[in-house]
Amino acid sequence: MNDQLPFGVYDVDYYEGRLKSRALKYRLNRRTSEVAKALTKYLNRTPESVLDVGTADALMLGKLNQIWPKTRFIGLEMNRSLLMTTKIDGVQKIEGDALALPIDSQSVDAIVATAVIEHLPDPARFVSECNRVIKREGIIVITTPDPNLEHLASKLGLLKESGHHHTFTLDTICQLFEQHKLEILESRKFMFSPIGFPAEIFIERIIRYFGLGMVLANQLLVARKS
Repeated sequence: MNDQLPFGVYDVDYYEGRLKSRALKYRLNRRTSEVAKALTKYLNRTPESVLDVGTADALMLGKLNQIWPKTRFIGLEMNRSLLMTTKIDGVQKIEGDALALPIDSQSVDAIVATAVIEHLPDPARFVSECNRVIKREGIIVITTPDPNLEHLASKLGLLKESGHHHTFTLDTICQLFEQHKLEILESRKFMFSPIGFPAEIFIERIIRYFGLGMVLANQLLVARKS
């Protein structure tokens, strides 16, 4: 990672890793799938505009654009070099700060931030900015790692320096959004394996049914501006 970048901001090696690493490819595809399901379930219409905060190389937006080719997709990233690693049709790229979104108020139908909020020095300010730019009845889709499993992976040497300023449980991330008058539509854990596993979705349903969600590595929150 470039020493000149702020702590928590990824460099171009993140994109290069996504091209080679099975784990990074799987996490991208799985998070994209969770975002697509949330948009479909809770918007009940084709989104006119979607903002992806911390878009990195914008590969997720490229995949979502294949589902909704008429939607305006905007990818915001602080590191211009990482943002420019790809050229993806149908995606508008913006260099900017998640804590001061260069987006008009009440202008987007949905905001996506996957594995981002834990990298931000001021998560409350970020949620406030999301509340500002989202339209009424718009939704916000967040993912963040489970803090207990992240700590264990770090202790075992399975996770390199993550660049995280904060960690969140489902309870604390829900409280943060509720403090900003956002309605929680869904909060749950997901991702049984960081590299993919046969019948993983079915296994996760069984795990949650028996109240064993503590073994799942990631957390999803969907909130709405009422």
